[in-house]
Amino acid sequence: MMMFSVDYEVQGEPATGGYVWVIERAKGQPAKIDRNLSKKGTLEAGMIKGWRPEDGPFHSHIEDKNGARVSESIEMTQTGG
Repeated sequence: MMMFSVDYEVQGEPATGGYVWVIERAKGQPAKIDRNLSKKGTLEAGMIKGWRPEDGPFHSHIEDKNGARVSESIEMTQTGG
């Protein structure tokens, strides 16, 4: 299992319809996870099937429900052992 987490802070008020957290990998299809956001928090997700460390590097961003990107993309770094 691979775990991903990212801390975030929303400028302004978050949309009530929710967002999509996108985790991209160099090898394979991205994960798109529906999430509601508050003003500040941490997003967490565990990938069980088909995700391996060698599929990276991994990047993450937020999209609105229409697929428009609403955040910059960040590189996800590996922590722990």
